[in-house]
Amino acid sequence: MILICILIFIFIIFISHTYYGSSDNGMFEMKIIKFSELKDVEDKGFTIVDNITDNLITIKKLVKPAYDDTQIYHFPFLKYYIRPSELIPIYKSLKSEGFNLTVYTNLDDVYDDIKNVIIKKDIDSDYLFKGFGLNAYVTIKIDTTYTFLKIVDYFQEYNRFICRRNNKKDNFLEVFEKNKKTIQKNTKPYTEWSIKNYILKEMRYVPCSEFSPVWYVSVIKFFQQYMNIENVLDMSVGRGSRMIAAASMGLNYVGTDPNETTNKTCNLMRDFFKLVDPSIKATCITSGFEENWEKDLVLPEFDIMFTSPPYFDLELFVEQDGKVGENQSIIKFKTLEEWLEGFLKQCIEKSGRLIRSGGIVALNIDNSFDTKQKDDYINPMLKFKFNDLVYIGNLTLYKKTANYYTVWCWQKK
Repeated sequence: MILICILIFIFIIFISHTYYGSSDNGMFEMKIIKFSELKDVEDKGFTIVDNITDNLITIKKLVKPAYDDTQIYHFPFLKYYIRPSELIPIYKSLKSEGFNLTVYTNLDDVYDDIKNVIIKKDIDSDYLFKGFGLNAYVTIKIDTTYTFLKIVDYFQEYNRFICRRNNKKDNFLEVFEKNKKTIQKNTKPYTEWSIKNYILKEMRYVPCSEFSPVWYVSVIKFFQQYMNIENVLDMSVGRGSRMIAAASMGLNYVGTDPNETTNKTCNLMRDFFKLVDPSIKATCITSGFEENWEKDLVLPEFDIMFTSPPYFDLELFVEQDGKVGENQSIIKFKTLEEWLEGFLKQCIEKSGRLIRSGGIVALNIDNSFDTKQKDDYINPMLKFKFNDLVYIGNLTLYKKTANYYTVWCWQKK
C-alpha cells in the first residue's frame, strides 16, 4: 500500500511538472499542448513558446506581468505581449512582400531620391551594379521592416539584448536593470515599446542590430529576375532572420554560425513555423564558416550565398552564460587585419567554391557610407583577389526613415 501511494505521488508530480508545472523561479506557468490547442491557451495568457518536440509545444505563461499601471517589475520582452499565432500571418505574407526597385544611370537621380540617407560625395563607381548586363545604380526601397522583425524578435530578443556593442560597458538588459527606477519614473503609461524606446532615445543606447527578413526577400527577388534560385547559403546565421525569410520563400537554406545559443533558438523558430509550413527546409550548423564544417555533408550546389557578416569587434555575440564564445571570429582573430584576411576573405573565397557557376556571393555591410566602415571593411574587401569570383557591384537598400544597407556582390565565373 505504501509503495502504491509513493508511485501515485511520483506520478502526480510528473504530471504537474510536465503539463502544468512552474519554472524560472516561479515566474512562469507551463503547459505542453498540441498545435491545434494554441489559440485556446493563448486566451489564458500562455504566449511564450519554449520548446517543440514531436509536434508538441511547451508553452509558458508569465505569472506576474512585466509591469502594471504603477510599477515596472522586469524587462518587457516582446514574447510576453504578442501571441505566437499572430506571427503566422506575418510569416505567410513575408514571401509576397513587395518592394520598389529603381535602376538609375545618372548619379544625380540617385542623390535626389535618397538624399535624406546619403550625401552625394559618398557615392562613387564602387556603387555601380554591373551584373546581368546592367551598368547602373540600383536601389531597393521598402516601406516597413519592423512588422517582419517581430518574427525574429519574438524568439531571439533575449539573445539580441544580451549581446553588447564593443564600445559599451553594458548590454541592453544591464542598462535596463541599472536604470529601472529612472525608466519607471519617466515612461508612464508603461508599455512594452515605451520602456524600450526610453532606453533607445533618452538614454541613447542602441542594442545590437537585426537584419530584417524583408531585406532578404527583396534581394533574393532582385536576383530571381535574372537567375533561378533554389539553394541558398548563409555564412553567418546570426539570429535567423535570413533563415526564416528563405523558408517563407520555399528555398533550401543552409547556414553556419559558431553561436550554439542562437542556433538552438533558430531551430525553435524553424520548428514552430514548420507546424504551419511542413515544407520548410532549413539547416543551421554550429560552426564558424571558415572551419571544415562541410567535410562530411552532402550539399547541393548553391545558387547564392547572401549574409550580413559580423563586423570584427563592433558587436560581441555571447552564449547563454553571457560570455563571448571561444569560436567567435573576434576571439580567433585578434586584430582587424587578421580578421579581414583569416575570416572575411576566407569566407568569401569558400562561398565561391560552394556556389555554382554564375552564382552570387552577396554581403550586406550596414552603414557603408560611414567613413570608418569604408576604411575598415569595404575598401580592404574590394581589394581582395579571387580566382573564380568577379566583383559586379552594389545594391543599396533603404526605407523612408533613412535606414539603409548596401549589398556588395560577386559572381562566380
